[in-house]
Amino acid sequence: MNRVILDFMIPLEIGVTANDYLNLMDSDYEQYPIDIWSKNLSKDSIKTLETQIVNEILRLWNMDAIDIVLCQYSNIVPILEKHNIPYEYAIETPVFLENVVKKFMYLISLDHMHENLPVMINVAASDNTLNTDKNIELITKHTNDFLSSNMINSAMHKNNASACAVITVDNLHQITNNEQNCNLSVYLDKHLDFEVSIGYGIGLNLDMAIKNSHTARREALLSGKSFIFTEKGNLIGPLNSKACMVIENHAIYDIGKIAKNSSLSAVTIKRIISILKLTNSNMVTTQDLSSHLKSTVRNANRILKNLEKGGYAKITCTQTSNIKGRPTKVYELNFHI
Repeated sequence: MNRVILDFMIPLEIGVTANDYLNLMDSDYEQYPIDIWSKNLSKDSIKTLETQIVNEILRLWNMDAIDIVLCQYSNIVPILEKHNIPYEYAIETPVFLENVVKKFMYLISLDHMHENLPVMINVAASDNTLNTDKNIELITKHTNDFLSSNMINSAMHKNNASACAVITVDNLHQITNNEQNCNLSVYLDKHLDFEVSIGYGIGLNLDMAIKNSHTARREALLSGKSFIFTEKGNLIGPLNSKACMVIENHAIYDIGKIAKNSSLSAVTIKRIISILKLTNSNMVTTQDLSSHLKSTVRNANRILKNLEKGGYAKITCTQTSNIKGRPTKVYELNFHI
């Protein structure tokens, strides 16, 4: 059994023989290394997987260390045959294969449906006083030029407040580098002499996409140029930023309520909650918050004042130092989440 190897054991680096596998199965693991490894596979690791397995099999064969390979990966079968390495391809029954294919086709179908969900792009000047008919016309023109240059067909229209375009999720992946960057924002910055805010709304239908695009652009107005609001209720952004994050649906309601009551963005509230968890304290000063948010003291002070007005912060004490100046206010934050 020590001369029989299993190809799928090779990437685990815990032994490759049939004996190694049997010993693994006899161990009292809560979760087997095979299961942990398979769940954490990335696209890049899958690409190198075949090469790693083949190289190790060839090395062992050339050392006369193996007699046969029990093969799970069909792609390596031609290579084994080329080198006259004995193998058994332990494939399941035709019924099993049929069910696997049906499941695979179902997943492809779901993925295809998702890629074709409607996305509404909602663009307007960040300064509302600049949303004149002329400027909305300019935004519409340049947004259409950008989409055309990326070979994206879209339905453009404008209203009194913004320029809008309908695309698909597949198009959204393309122009945002899979929800990380906003290439449209970069393009418009080059062609307009005023800043814009962009909201991408994904919907199960067009009405939902329109509604979600307004939610995303409101967030963009508060804390960044571009945001995405998905059909699952997740908020992604700000794009083109190291601070880009995903606020999942289950947290949106509470965070959104706090943001609204404090006249702040949901992302700002999310970042402050993360800071409190990181420091394991709900006590913060303006200087502390400024340092963690990497913002000005003035902006940090504005945030704390807004939280105080919203009822989520209160001054509990002041700190003094030997250096001349005003005492530092210490705020206690409580979001009740």
